[in-house]
Amino acid sequence: GLGIRFVEVALRCMRNILVESSIVFEDEMKEIHRVTMTELESNLTYPLDVRVSRTLERSKPEDDGSYISARKNSYGKLVYTVRGTDDDLLNKRGALISKAIRTLGLRIIPGDIQDEAEEIIKEVRMNDAAADPDKNRKILADLFAEIGVKASQLSEYLGHDLSVCSPKEIVELKAIHGAIANGESTWLEVMDN
Repeated sequence: GLGIRFVEVALRCMRNILVESSIVFEDEMKEIHRVTMTELESNLTYPLDVRVSRTLERSKPEDDGSYISARKNSYGKLVYTVRGTDDDLLNKRGALISKAIRTLGLRIIPGDIQDEAEEIIKEVRMNDAAADPDKNRKILADLFAEIGVKASQLSEYLGHDLSVCSPKEIVELKAIHGAIANGESTWLEVMDN
């Protein structure tokens, strides 16, 4: 679907949208932020509460050996829940608030504008992918490697080798990469879906 960057541009072009975010609760383990979007002409407001856990899952405990809890992942390896650093939480908070803004923005942006934008985006991406598929496959492999996703994982997702993916699959993978890079999704969520 349409990403946060589209929503940001569309809301900026609409010029009558107020987006606010405020923290409504916090303790040692979590924060709750209220993201509110108001269409100022009609005074239509949509609120959404965003829960941000102050913990993260890591493959090893803290440097001092401490952790909050541990579980085995699908590979049978231990995963530790640890307290997030300020930088970790800044990224996590930003990603979750961006998801909320995207969700609320898509409620306010008229559906016909969304449909038209999606068609234009798909057409441009398909033309680009079809023009030089080999170049696009290499670019995709590099882009995903930068976010920790290996070519073998892409092949697993596709059900065949990356070297033979079609322009349509290239477009799909570019959209997935964009969602992960913008913090709207993770590779684990992609594979779960």
